[in-house]
Amino acid sequence: MLKAQGRVGYVKASIGVLVLCVTGCVVTPKPVDKEAINKRVTSDLEQMFKDQDPVRGEISLYEAMARALKYNLAHRLKMLDQVVKNRELDVSRYDLLPQLAASAGYKHRDNVNASSSFSVSRDTESLETSTSQDQELWNAQARIVWNVLDFGVSYLRQKQQANKVLIAEEQRRKVVQNIVQEVRQAYWRVVAAEQVETKLKRVMRDIEYALNTAKRMQRGALQKPLLTLRYRRDLLKTLRNLMKKKEQLSLAKADLARLMNIPPGSRFQVSQNLLATNTAAALSASQLQKLQLAALSYRPELIEMDYKSRIVKKEGKIAKLDLLPGLSFNLGSYYDDNSFLLNQSWAEAGIQVSYDLMKLARISDVNLLHETRLKLVNMQRQALTSAVLSQVELSLRSYLAAKQDLEYSTWATDIEKQRYQQYQAASTSGVGERLELIQSQGDLLLAKLDQYYQYAEVQSEYGMVLNSLGIDPLPKTMISHDLTTLSKTLQHYFEKDLRQHVGQIVNSGPVLASNTVELPSQNTAPQ
Repeated sequence: MLKAQGRVGYVKASIGVLVLCVTGCVVTPKPVDKEAINKRVTSDLEQMFKDQDPVRGEISLYEAMARALKYNLAHRLKMLDQVVKNRELDVSRYDLLPQLAASAGYKHRDNVNASSSFSVSRDTESLETSTSQDQELWNAQARIVWNVLDFGVSYLRQKQQANKVLIAEEQRRKVVQNIVQEVRQAYWRVVAAEQVETKLKRVMRDIEYALNTAKRMQRGALQKPLLTLRYRRDLLKTLRNLMKKKEQLSLAKADLARLMNIPPGSRFQVSQNLLATNTAAALSASQLQKLQLAALSYRPELIEMDYKSRIVKKEGKIAKLDLLPGLSFNLGSYYDDNSFLLNQSWAEAGIQVSYDLMKLARISDVNLLHETRLKLVNMQRQALTSAVLSQVELSLRSYLAAKQDLEYSTWATDIEKQRYQQYQAASTSGVGERLELIQSQGDLLLAKLDQYYQYAEVQSEYGMVLNSLGIDPLPKTMISHDLTTLSKTLQHYFEKDLRQHVGQIVNSGPVLASNTVELPSQNTAPQ
């Protein structure tokens, strides 16, 4: 009776402890407090701009590229993603090893684990109550299990992971290409803006003054109303165009600072070297097919699709491998301190074959799924190929058109310059002549601004041609990654190696089977 009461008390105590543990582990939602948010903001801002070389003097194009490649957060993110993929590949190698499991345990009973036997034939108890187990037990074991099927699957998974590492590298390449292209576009627009920044403010003030003067003239009937209205209309049109161009170009500086990861509010200047060394290979419409074929070989997205095709093929092999019977080998060493055992330690080896017969019904569906996946990845690659061909053609057309626009813009600037000189030479003290001179000055500045803008567009469109080809803006080997060396390496690469590379593409190699697209031939090239 006392023993029974003791067991009941033991059970009640156990239940009480279990209830306390469960209620103590209840989780309630806890939102992030303001202090944690402020701490996170401060930490992120500190880490974003940490260990960066300060800006000294004017920033050249190649220094801007180097800063973007070294400090841009999108590039650093892709580099870290590539490191993660490599670490995952390293970890996956351990899946090829057999399982090695070791365990030890202790067990205690509050009474004897005793039992009796009953004779089925005689319907009587055959043995007296007995036990073959101590009330306290210690045991330990170490086992090696190697599953042949799991080894094959792990090997193929590792192959897939290796291809994911290569995919991460291609994605990083694309990020680098996009960053360099965006830097090129933003940089030359900043150069264009800074070329006329000082004159622009003065001319806009003069135009506003001229607008007010023309308004007073209209009210005082000092000139014919139609003539005064024409002055005001032309001046206002020039002012609006100047403001639009100024807005377009002013945004480029903020974009360039973002690409270089320069802290917000930092002041910097770019080099005003519009007459830089010509770094562009001569391109024409007749070279379109060679450029398209080169893009199909270089573009990171298409190479990424090749690796994805490998992954899909490996997935098909895994699915087929999973249909095979499982075969496992095991080897273990065991210990049990039960005093009733004759041998308290022993070794054991075995082999086991298992198979799920329901897998036979899945064979045809598994094969059909694999074929469908292959068709899907092939169709995706073909769709991407079509897009790449279109991008190369569009970028080449845009580049040639931008060069033509630059030529026309240069002519327009020369004409406006001659008009301004004529008005300046013929200017008298009359108010009307003064308004015409201001109008001509505004037109000249607008023409110059448009010329600089078109120059920046030529630079940007040539960068888009390189981007559409998928040619890396970095050499394969880098001597050093410090900012100065990286800038010089980029300058040498763009002004010599990359130009020769593009020249080799357009001057040699096979062409596609389609007809050549005729585009207007141009003779000028960007700087």
